[in-house]
Amino acid sequence: MERKAELLPNTTNIQPAPENKSSTSRICTITLNDGSATSSSGLPFAQERSSLSDLGHGWPDLNGTTVKMSFESFPNSSSGQERKFNEMTLPTNESTSTTPSQQADFICDECSKINFQEIFDLESATLQEGIVDGLFISHLGTRFFQYAGMDCALCQIFSSACISSGSAEAQGYDLRAYCFLRYSGYTSSCFDHPKEIQDQWFLAVVPAGIQVGLNFLLQVKTPGVGLIFCCNTEKSSTDIFIPRRVPARLDYSTVMQWLAYCRANHTQSCGSRESQSLGLKLIDCVSLSVIDAPQSACYAALSYVWGRNGDVKCIEGAQLLWQSLPKVISDAITATKELGVQFLWVDKICIDQNDPETKHQQISQMDDVYRSAEFTIVAAAGNDQSTGLPGVGEKLRGTQPTARIGNLQIISSKAHPHHSIRSSKWWTRGWTYQEAVLSRRLLVFTENQVYFECNVMNCFESIQNNLDLTHTELKDKSLRFMRSGLFSDQASQSSPYGAGEPEKHKAWEIYLNHINRYSGKTLSFEDDSLKAFLGVARHFEKAEPSMVHLWGIPFWNPESFMREEVNNSFAAALLWRHILPQGNTKNRRRRSKFPSWSWAGWAGQVRFPIERFSEYKDFKSEVRAVHLEFESGCVVERNDFFSDVNKSDRHRFANPVALHLNAKVLSLDGISIAVLENPLDTSEWVVSNCKATATLSLGHSNELGISQKFSSRKWELVFLGVKKGNYFLGESKLEIGFLIVEQYLDSFLRIGTLVMHSQDIRELETKMVHMEERIIRLI
Repeated sequence: MERKAELLPNTTNIQPAPENKSSTSRICTITLNDGSATSSSGLPFAQERSSLSDLGHGWPDLNGTTVKMSFESFPNSSSGQERKFNEMTLPTNESTSTTPSQQADFICDECSKINFQEIFDLESATLQEGIVDGLFISHLGTRFFQYAGMDCALCQIFSSACISSGSAEAQGYDLRAYCFLRYSGYTSSCFDHPKEIQDQWFLAVVPAGIQVGLNFLLQVKTPGVGLIFCCNTEKSSTDIFIPRRVPARLDYSTVMQWLAYCRANHTQSCGSRESQSLGLKLIDCVSLSVIDAPQSACYAALSYVWGRNGDVKCIEGAQLLWQSLPKVISDAITATKELGVQFLWVDKICIDQNDPETKHQQISQMDDVYRSAEFTIVAAAGNDQSTGLPGVGEKLRGTQPTARIGNLQIISSKAHPHHSIRSSKWWTRGWTYQEAVLSRRLLVFTENQVYFECNVMNCFESIQNNLDLTHTELKDKSLRFMRSGLFSDQASQSSPYGAGEPEKHKAWEIYLNHINRYSGKTLSFEDDSLKAFLGVARHFEKAEPSMVHLWGIPFWNPESFMREEVNNSFAAALLWRHILPQGNTKNRRRRSKFPSWSWAGWAGQVRFPIERFSEYKDFKSEVRAVHLEFESGCVVERNDFFSDVNKSDRHRFANPVALHLNAKVLSLDGISIAVLENPLDTSEWVVSNCKATATLSLGHSNELGISQKFSSRKWELVFLGVKKGNYFLGESKLEIGFLIVEQYLDSFLRIGTLVMHSQDIRELETKMVHMEERIIRLI
């Protein structure tokens, strides 16, 4: 059965759904007034994808066009019944346009002296090579701070977009014009734009007293305050980037355009995974009930911050209690339905929080849950689930400074969404990290606008870019001059190493980069240190080439790699270190339920000294053997465990309680140690006239205390490996990596790392004389 709804400009008509408990999937068909039909967003694609490309990019020009949307019902495989879907209408972009007949805004006398018509007529070539500090337009002084409160529309724009810089403000501010593609920060400065793409310009309010480094300040500060544009409301623009007014309520057709373009063109990078049974519960956004996921169900997922009062009852049996739902969930249901998707996955509701076994099973497949979602809604506004999604429910988006002068419109683009997302509470949380990087498509709701990112492109409401012109000819990749997405280097592709590039060096670098970023996030519960990362780890284990882990320490899968490769990767990963400044160790604390040799066993952000593949391939492990000790007392060689024990049976062994390293230990008895304090995250030591870089996870003691601990053998240095300098890069330096361990009963705890540096291999060989081979039991 099919029900059709005419789409008229600036209207939204959502009628209650008929009472029907059956579960179905559906396809949405858009019909234009010329009789042509095409598939559209959020639903399984049964229609031809080619028509979507035209529709997706043409939506902004549909003002006044009669559009019909029909939903085809598909019978549930078990019930054989049909569902009649609710009628929907989608707003057109007319709601974001500005008609020139509207009354001009109030402009103060000083701002009236600025000739914006001359500014609008500027040729982009005027701003090209040779003008390194932009083109001077007018000296504004500081008056706009005062007149902004007196309703001058331009002063309000200048005040909101002002780039401050301390003492330089004494001379007031200038209004300058800059090349968009070079200085806006919205495109990559590493690559030149194609010659056929014409540059454009934007305005910025910058300190008048700065003579050097103004461009750097511009690129650092503009993401937080936005750009100023001058547009002619009577002429259509041919610019590749066009500023838009962001309506107080979300215009869903804009988002649907992004989704449709991605589905039509990014099938290799963003295409859905093969159908698989995940045993999920889903929210039916029509009936507001929680159901078993239908086969191959098309669903959205929600990523948000629980915050306090996260356990308020909002479901009775299988029915949602709408009035009790947190605003972020009710708004996500509304947005999902408006975007043409029937089902939504929310952890709070779709995972039984009182069933530990089910909860563990769902957490263990978190990578599949988010990667299989059609898109993930990210709630990056507010601090918890009570805030809601701006522009969807009760909460409206912030006002956007604009001014009309004749047929010209001066408009501020608002803060770049990357800046808004990085400033959000959601960005700081540990669980939300993997939810974002595992998703194929993200719709991030900030205070001011919606940001879209897939594995190929990123878009946002305040600046519309011509998607065809910013893609390659096949439309499957963005051009290199486009700024990469916020999550694009974080393994969210169908392969974690980049679309179609399962390269070993990408695997190594991306995995360690994940740990670096994730370890800096915050967790409400210390026990979640590894749980909240397991989705990422599982993602890498299933990819090719495969990487496995022990308590979060990654290394090449012994089933696929030679022993030497496995040994080198494991020893290099053990050399992680904290990066917090010395003297600030309050966040560096032990997590007692995790081993000391894993980054998961410590709070605080970490990094890896051998994180680049160019460094890793010059590293050689000196650890003779690694054995795993389990709670039962069983001791198994590491490679044998991963090669001989079936993947499905490994969970029975849990994680090892101890690591047995057969390695050389450097005796420092009688060897002098000098500690040279460094204000950064490491300290420089001199060990027997050999320079070394040391990092102690719980901070540094005084020099005498360190020497005494080594002399008494309370502390030991465990030799992990050697990194040779790259001959082709002119490096002759050798580096030896050690774990600093502290004796605890019959075992040792890892407390830090030390790397000795030398230009002469013979110098280091003299140190080797003081080494003895032992078995170190690390816990």
